[in-house]
Amino acid sequence: MLGFIAHAGTAEVFRYEDACVVAGSRDLLRSYLAANPGLAHASLAISKIRFADVRAGLDTGAAYAFDREAYERFAPLACDAGIDVADAFPEASGAEAGSFSFVKVRLADTNAA
Repeated sequence: MLGFIAHAGTAEVFRYEDACVVAGSRDLLRSYLAANPGLAHASLAISKIRFADVRAGLDTGAAYAFDREAYERFAPLACDAGIDVADAFPEASGAEAGSFSFVKVRLADTNAA
């Protein structure tokens, strides 16, 4: 298991920009949701997500935003699967240091001209 996602059905997920947020724990995910005032009355389910689920999503063009805990689980599995990702979560600096940080992952479009 990589972490947790929040969703309303199968098509609507909690996102950071255009990427599905994957949090390393339920508590972290709840803190991200709580920081989003527009979701105060949303009815979102929290579910576990596994590497196979993320890989299938990446293969269909989806993007994922991992927090540090989830990324540290994802990166070695991604490398083993031949996905080119950074080995470590980047360190936040300056204004980013006190806020939530995510690493976005999306497969490159190999058909682009």
